[in-house]
This record gives sequence, structure tokens and C-alpha cells, in this order.
Amino acid sequence: MNSDLEILPAPKLDVRYETLVRVSRAIGAHRNTKELFRVLMDELHGVVQFDFVGISLRDQDSDSFQNYFIDMTSRLDLVPEEQLTPDEMLALWVYERQEPLLRSTDELEPRHRRLQAILKRLQIRSSCALPLTTAHRKLGAITFGSKQAGV
Repeated sequence: MNSDLEILPAPKLDVRYETLVRVSRAIGAHRNTKELFRVLMDELHGVVQFDFVGISLRDQDSDSFQNYFIDMTSRLDLVPEEQLTPDEMLALWVYERQEPLLRSTDELEPRHRRLQAILKRLQIRSSCALPLTTAHRKLGAITFGSKQAGV
């Protein structure tokens, strides 16, 4: 089997817990969003298998999302060639419902057609979006993309 496609076993519970503690501390320690994003990606990549990650933070004033995307292979920021409206992104659905969403790129709804084209160009076969919240308010969503189907 090609090692790029190999599914690795999940880290032990204590490793995941320690990572969660480090992520929590990083959130409290970093004020620069891009710097925090990079620290979070490094920490999360140790316990979650993904090739692409995006953070979408809701800007209440402009009724839009500030988006940050990183290709984990190159560690480069990804700047989409085209800007998607909130309705075209998985983040809006997750933000509004506060529920996780797991989808194959091929199974995205018609309203996500432009997102689907972007993911296919990046060879992302599945995506998992999770809500980002504090105890007091909804913040946005974090989306993991994998070049493997169903991961």
C-alpha cells in the first residue's frame, strides 16, 4: 500500500488529552491570529490526520467570515483563486447549527459547487467541519480536508 494513503491508528487517549491542554494554553497565549493558527495546526496534526485545514471566523459586523487555509504538505497559506460567499462554504452550515459536518467532496450539495471545484483542484476527497465556540458565543468553524475518502 502507498504510505501516503495509509490510515494511521488513532493516538492514545492520554496523548490526545495532553494535546488538548497544549491547544488550550496556546489559545490563551497567542494574540496574533496567524501565529496562533500555525501553532494549532502543528498541535492538531499530531492527533488528527489531515492534509488541509481551514479556520473560518465569523465577522458579525460584515456578516462574513475571515478565512485562513493551510496546505499541511507544503505548510503554505492557501489563498483561494476565487472568494466564496458564506452560503457556498461548509463553515456557515456548521456555524449556524453548531454541529459537525463530514462530507465526501463528490457528495457536496449543489450550492457548494464552487467549493467542490476548489477541493477537487487540491485533491481533497473528504472534509470534516467542526464548530468553534467559547462558553459565551459562536466563533466560526475549523475544517479539515483529507486526500483520502472518508477520513
